Amino acid sequence: MKQMLNWIHTRYAEKILLDDIARAGQLSRSECCRYFKRILKKTPLNHVTDYRIQKSLIALQQSESSVTDVAYQVGFNSTKNTKKQSSQLHRAYQMQICR
Repeated sequence: MKQMLNWIHTRYAEKILLDDIARAGQLSRSECCRYFKRILKKTPLNHVTDYRIQKSLIALQQSESSVTDVAYQVGFNSTKNTKKQSSQLHRAYQMQICR
């Protein structure tokens, strides 16, 4: 698990595929998914998304960049998903500000 998490945490801004994560842990795709679900209670790609949101919140607090710019910087690069992910990121940021 440590190798896969380290791999994700050093490459979160890049395009990440399940195959890449599994390869980092020397597991098959299905073994990788089972392992993540058993240990972290989420899929590998959900962990990537959660980690990107964490990094985005930090970046938004430390810069004047827009939510969309930060979303691209942390790896939310799909134009199809960017609007959805930007709104998720915006909600997470607003929730953190309100604490």
